[in-house]
Amino acid sequence: MRKYSLFDWTVADWTIVLELTQQWEFNEVRNLAIRELDKLTEIPLIERIALYQRFKVDQDLLLPLYGKLCSRPEALNEEESEAIGMKTTVLIFRAREHLRAQASDSGMSPLPSGLDVSDVHHTLRKLLDTTPISPTDQAGKKTDLLSNLEPMN
Repeated sequence: MRKYSLFDWTVADWTIVLELTQQWEFNEVRNLAIRELDKLTEIPLIERIALYQRFKVDQDLLLPLYGKLCSRPEALNEEESEAIGMKTTVLIFRAREHLRAQASDSGMSPLPSGLDVSDVHHTLRKLLDTTPISPTDQAGKKTDLLSNLEPMN
């Protein structure tokens, strides 16, 4: 549902306004454009974050958007990571790791017990969509950890 506004402008219209306000340093009009963009519910989350980052919108508006990324069940995909940049991607992944961590002094989730390097390699191969040298790991056992992961390609 769209919040009430006197303006019936599109995301593209408000983006142009932001570009001009940034160029000409019209802070009041910039604030208006940001408020109006914030009312437009049709902007996808990643697109909104990228737009707000592009125009250096106050962190107070970005924080709840980052929170949505941290809270959603799926992690960022490659396209989303490219859109929001490396620094934000790392921030989101670190926050997700911390929020999903088992209780520990370091705030990081430990690897499951019994996991060895071949399990890690198997998971990386699956994510990178590569074929292993052999269908079994170095210890001679078939591994199938995280079988529900999608390849990155």
